[in-house]
Amino acid sequence: MNEKIQSLLMELANECQKEKINLACVAVDSEVEGAGVILAGSLPGQAIAINQLLETFKETALSHDCNCSKCKEIKEAFAGIKSSSTKQNHETELDVLLKAFLRGELR
Repeated sequence: MNEKIQSLLMELANECQKEKINLACVAVDSEVEGAGVILAGSLPGQAIAINQLLETFKETALSHDCNCSKCKEIKEAFAGIKSSSTKQNHETELDVLLKAFLRGELR
């Protein structure tokens, strides 16, 4: 990853920290092994940001048109995550586990 991108990511993280905005960001350079991960804000806020990112990715993956072997494998993995409905709202098992973790109920 070039220095300009790294600098911009760090600038974004610093601005989010100043404004008390939670951030979870990953940048992957397909030509180089590894990824740059930027986290800012509180741990619970970061967990919420990561959960939102995962939910958005799941929706995108399930509606993606490509049926190559890699995309199909990703779709099948997300289709395997059951949604457990509650009477008041619809929460996935991941949402329920994340909330329990944030309340300190999981160890």
